[in-house]
Amino acid sequence: MPGNHTIGNISATLRWDTVPDALKYQVRYQVREQTIGMLLQPMTMKKVLNWLFYNTTYEYQLSTLCPSGWTDWSPVYTFTTEDQEDCTLPLIVGTSVSDTSFTVTWLSVPNVTDQLIYYRMKGSSTWEQYMKPSDTFTATGLLPGNEYQFRFRVLYGGSWTTWSPILTLVTEAGNNDPCQAPEPQLDEVGNTYANISWSAINGATRYQIRYSIAGSEDWLATTISNLTGTSLSWLLYNTNYEYQLRSECPSGWTDWSGSYTFTTLDDPACTLPAYTGQSVTETSFTVSWTGVPDVVEQQIQYKRSGDSDWTYVSLAQDTSFTAANLYPGNLYQFRLRVNCQQGWTGWTNLANLVTKWSR
Repeated sequence: MPGNHTIGNISATLRWDTVPDALKYQVRYQVREQTIGMLLQPMTMKKVLNWLFYNTTYEYQLSTLCPSGWTDWSPVYTFTTEDQEDCTLPLIVGTSVSDTSFTVTWLSVPNVTDQLIYYRMKGSSTWEQYMKPSDTFTATGLLPGNEYQFRFRVLYGGSWTTWSPILTLVTEAGNNDPCQAPEPQLDEVGNTYANISWSAINGATRYQIRYSIAGSEDWLATTISNLTGTSLSWLLYNTNYEYQLRSECPSGWTDWSGSYTFTTLDDPACTLPAYTGQSVTETSFTVSWTGVPDVVEQQIQYKRSGDSDWTYVSLAQDTSFTAANLYPGNLYQFRLRVNCQQGWTGWTNLANLVTKWSR
């Protein structure tokens, strides 16, 4: 059964008694043959209806969700909203600022036909004026780090409300000099290199980067033209580096930026290569393999099956080898090892190849 309601001019709070074993309640209401149904949470014995018409009679019904299902709709009950009240200033509900703008948002008021916005820099005798029907306003093109004053009023039923109290907003400080040292982004770090990039600086014609082992004053510098990135190479393993950047502007070079740091990766493990291909002729075979980082030397051994002596061949950074002057139709065996900065790896497993028969 309906309980003690609270009726306003554009809202109504409906209340009703608790129904034993109820899981949910549903209320529907209408005016001018427009029906709206709403589901309410369990044990909530009220519902607020908003955005109603002034001085209007509404009818509504209730239904209860029980374990066996929804009940039938209740008989029709009615209420009448109050008459229209005088227009009041809406409440400001949000503000935000950037270095060159501010935004103010306020609650919507029914039947407002226009809104007048004033703002100015604090200390100025001149207000900027705007007519705006919406409930938000953004001022742009402002100066960074300055105080601005804002006020507004609304037109309602042919009459203006009073002005709102003056609201003060301070834009963010920003940077008044567009030509400055760039802020870098560390894109990738390897064991002997680092890739660094940055956003283009307005007015800059060139950039410089300098780097050193952290704590050292032995800087290495390089100049970059028309690019916004660079790769530092031939670095030491597992070492902490610091670097700085600056821009060349029409007025000259900026100061060096603050120091940024990165640490290179550890010495890569020297691993055995993987075979990637092989081919044979009547008197030769060719094998290929993957490259190994930082390899100093490679050795390949091969022999005809049954022979006791191996043929040794030393290679540099090659990733393929061809053995020539072999016997047709014979089985050959080969294996490979590599020498990195830590020393020689073991040999790969023996692989077998058979040369083609001669016709």
